[in-house]
Amino acid sequence: MNKLTLTKYYFLFMETAQTSVAKSALYMSLLTLILCSGALAIINIFHDFQHGQVWMDAPPAIVLFVLLVILAPTLETALLATFVIIFQKVRVENTIIASLFALVMAYFHSEDPVRGIIVTIPFFLWTYFYASTRKKLTDRAWKIIFFAHAFHNAAIVMIVTAEPAFT
Repeated sequence: MNKLTLTKYYFLFMETAQTSVAKSALYMSLLTLILCSGALAIINIFHDFQHGQVWMDAPPAIVLFVLLVILAPTLETALLATFVIIFQKVRVENTIIASLFALVMAYFHSEDPVRGIIVTIPFFLWTYFYASTRKKLTDRAWKIIFFAHAFHNAAIVMIVTAEPAFT
């Protein structure tokens, strides 16, 4: 993504964010899901996910829901906000802050490098927009990021829990 694309998306996002937290979070999570799906489709051409590393059986759907839709977005949004505040005090540019945080989260989320690449996409976008909007949308910016993350993870939980029915 170039800076012009991010700027256009930023202005569209800001218009929606002024009126509705849920709507802007939904738009942001749809964007991240589309980008991740596209990246997965491209990477799947070169990498075999079916025979990759399997290190544990899937937990029950309710456990996945609580962990991935409630707990993870809460902790990771707090970590994201802290990371952004610290780096903005040192006067680091927002794109660099977003890149660093996305790489850190990719490292913690992935069991192999390919999955780590996919994780950088949403975390880069969430961090960039939080860093760009936190002073303008003081009480809304973190809520938007939290709900975008929760919607994103909810879609993934639905896909993961529905997959055995289709195989």
